[in-house]
Amino acid sequence: MASDPSAAGRIPFRLLRRHFPWVLIVFFGALSLLAAGNVLDKLREWRLARQIHAQVDANALISQAVDELQKERGISSGLLASGGARFGAELADQYTRADPALATLRVAMAAQAASRGEDTPAPELAALDGLGELRRLVGGRVLSRDVAVARYTDIVQSLFQLMLDTAQLADGRLLRAQLALIAFLQAKEMAGQERALLTTMLAAGNFDPGPRREALLRIQAQKEVFIRQFFGLVDPALREAYWDMEERPLVLRAEAIRRKIVYIADAPRFMADALPSAEEWFAVATQKIDAMKSVEVLLGESVARGAREHLEFTQHTLLVAVGLALLSCLLAAAGWLQVRRGQRLAENDLQLAASVFGDCAEAMVITDPQAVIVQANKAFSRMTGYTAADVIGQSMSLLRSDRHDATFFAAMWQDLLRHGSWEGEVWNRRRNGEQYPAQLSLVAVRDAQGVVANYIAMIFDLSQRRQSEQLIEQLRNHDRLTGLLNREAWQAVVARAVEGAASGGPACAVLDIGVDRFRLINESLGHALGDEVLQEIAARLRAALPADAPLARPAGDRFAALLEDGLDSLDARCQALLEAFIPPMHPGGHELGVTVSIGVACAPDDDDQAAGLLMKAEAAMNRAKQQGQGSWRRYAADMSGEGVRLLRLERMLRRALEQGEFELHYQPQVDASGGGLVGVEALLRWHSAELGMVSPVQFIPVAEQTGLIVPIGAWVLRAACWQARRWQASLGRELPVAVNLSARQFADAGLLDEVEAVLRETGLPGRLLELEITEGLLVEDPAGAAETLRRLQTLGVRVAIDDFGTGYSSLAYLKTFPLDRLKMDRSFVRDLEHNDSDRAIARAIVALARNLNIEVVAEGVETARQRDFLAGIGCHVLQGYLHGRPMPGDALAQLVRDGALPLEQAPGNVLEAPSGHA
Repeated sequence: MASDPSAAGRIPFRLLRRHFPWVLIVFFGALSLLAAGNVLDKLREWRLARQIHAQVDANALISQAVDELQKERGISSGLLASGGARFGAELADQYTRADPALATLRVAMAAQAASRGEDTPAPELAALDGLGELRRLVGGRVLSRDVAVARYTDIVQSLFQLMLDTAQLADGRLLRAQLALIAFLQAKEMAGQERALLTTMLAAGNFDPGPRREALLRIQAQKEVFIRQFFGLVDPALREAYWDMEERPLVLRAEAIRRKIVYIADAPRFMADALPSAEEWFAVATQKIDAMKSVEVLLGESVARGAREHLEFTQHTLLVAVGLALLSCLLAAAGWLQVRRGQRLAENDLQLAASVFGDCAEAMVITDPQAVIVQANKAFSRMTGYTAADVIGQSMSLLRSDRHDATFFAAMWQDLLRHGSWEGEVWNRRRNGEQYPAQLSLVAVRDAQGVVANYIAMIFDLSQRRQSEQLIEQLRNHDRLTGLLNREAWQAVVARAVEGAASGGPACAVLDIGVDRFRLINESLGHALGDEVLQEIAARLRAALPADAPLARPAGDRFAALLEDGLDSLDARCQALLEAFIPPMHPGGHELGVTVSIGVACAPDDDDQAAGLLMKAEAAMNRAKQQGQGSWRRYAADMSGEGVRLLRLERMLRRALEQGEFELHYQPQVDASGGGLVGVEALLRWHSAELGMVSPVQFIPVAEQTGLIVPIGAWVLRAACWQARRWQASLGRELPVAVNLSARQFADAGLLDEVEAVLRETGLPGRLLELEITEGLLVEDPAGAAETLRRLQTLGVRVAIDDFGTGYSSLAYLKTFPLDRLKMDRSFVRDLEHNDSDRAIARAIVALARNLNIEVVAEGVETARQRDFLAGIGCHVLQGYLHGRPMPGDALAQLVRDGALPLEQAPGNVLEAPSGHA
């Protein structure tokens, strides 16, 4: 606020002293007007807070109504899918539960509308009016299942919109809590849609690939999107509550059933017999959704607590504003009376007014006509950092920031002189130099002759409101965990830079930065420490990049940066980023060596479109990972070709699973001492309709990389167990079968349920199934591996360590883990006839295993001399071309019938066989 030069010298200070009582009367009159306006503002805020609080209370009713409608949708879906043969009684019973919940919601919303003076409740409730007609059509089976589900979903979404409309009334922490609740309820809605769709598939007995299966996958993807939104808005305690809920047995069981149905089209038709009934699935899915209710309750409590605190705060501020307004009016009236009664009483009132002025909660300043400060209260000192002694006698320009020019203040003075008051937003400066936004209200106080005697300024600090606005903007454009740009903001930044480069501006480079082996960190240390690692990675990247370089986290373990200068030194830039990760990290006291792989693509050289440039940077990053982690690669044309080849091979693998192009061959395992057949190993073969026979060396790595190894492995497990059952029926003897497990399968939380389900479906005893794993799986997560092996042991399933001696070969895990077999790698068998070292190693492995009561299977046995040596040192079982190549199951059975491959006469644990001599 600048001074008014035209007012200089108008009123001697002695006139102010003479008319001081009148000045105070005018002051408190003006203060009363301002206070009255403040009361109206606070009253509006209080009413809004009451509205929010009431609606938050209604959220529980909306949630209950949504729950009941979701159940009704699922049961109606099953009824229509079964042609009315099933779920009739359940649907009638559900109506009796849904109707009271909907009626209660209508009453509550009508009461809220009446409290706001509205004739009708929220328009979103109009969707419920069509529920009766929808039920009639469902009962008459007039509608198709998909149309009925869509109409129920529209009703549910209208209730979600009602909750979202309420959330938009709030701001700050309460807004985040409400948005988190809505995101979680949407995720629960996806679970409800999944329940309805799977109920339909089970009721109809139709599991063929098609639109419903695609819809099931789409629902799962949408659910994951809502869960990520939920994670980005809640604190770690609620994230932990969610993970605890996910680990409950009933939730894991529902997930296992869902996976079975997703992949049922890929397996033999007889697997359908092992699925639960539609009613059983609906009950299990309902238990899962009920389990999600525990997290929803915590979220609801958080929202309710925030609404209650907001309401209490507005009530307090309203009472303070009313009190100040009443006090101002009383003081103005008291001043008038004191003037009438005499100077002595007037002086007492002035002292009281000074006390009120000094203790007012809002910052207040009184100036002379030249805008020189004559009084400032305590609130002013708290807000600005200046004491009254610091500012009395100083111009109001002391508070000015550098954000307003002379034109702004000239216009302010013009309005103030013309109208006698001015109000607006300004940027002021505190004593420490900090600039802050404020609401400034100015009132001119005139004497009996109408000449300006003083100006009264009231200042309201708006910084807290601005911070709330900035928080919303931050949530919209930045990753909550690291504070970096999120995916949408990052794509916009790259689009602007690429557009500029394509139109002749400076070239730019996109760096796609992938964290190596981050999944292992997450699974080994947990998500909380994984978040710490991601935050540390973001900090190291920021420190190694130019300060103005945009940095983003577009995906979970992926980061990205944009460079627009210094592209001639890209090698040095990328090397500096890699070197930033040489020092180890220490999250939660664990020492970790973390590396990143970087892919670089430049515009306009590599691409002049943002989408293409991002894809090429990702292709370069993937090449860096393939050629050695902790490195960087510049995009080259052959990388896109490699990506296309991998995508084509992935597509063909999916089709192979769907069209039954996979088959199993079985290699015999014979007793070393007697030569009888004691078991087989199942080996996967792919006969592609387009490529012919494809080597496992070519397609297994792609299946591992894309995650297809999990459904393929599930198919192998089932097919091998069914083959073992067929041998048992046709040969009249039990023949154990060994199946290899991939790393992804072994780490899958549903592995044990899947093995148990396959054994139950096929009727195969657990002792006839052997699972082969590699040594590395035991080292990556020893505690988790030990628990998995113990639970497999309770099922009677045997476990073998494959390729023993080529990996970690730690003697500790031979003692720690419940293992049944060691498979000696073929690299030690190949040169047994000529290499003394291989013979020594073979003796050591056999002796060690026998002392630990573990069977030894030697792989790659191709000659009689190898066989004789291994049998002589006490090896238990032999496998290799000498005894048979991998062959189809029917061919192996025929060899057994013909006597070319005799079964061991006394099948059992070959550890009981004579040991020979070492």
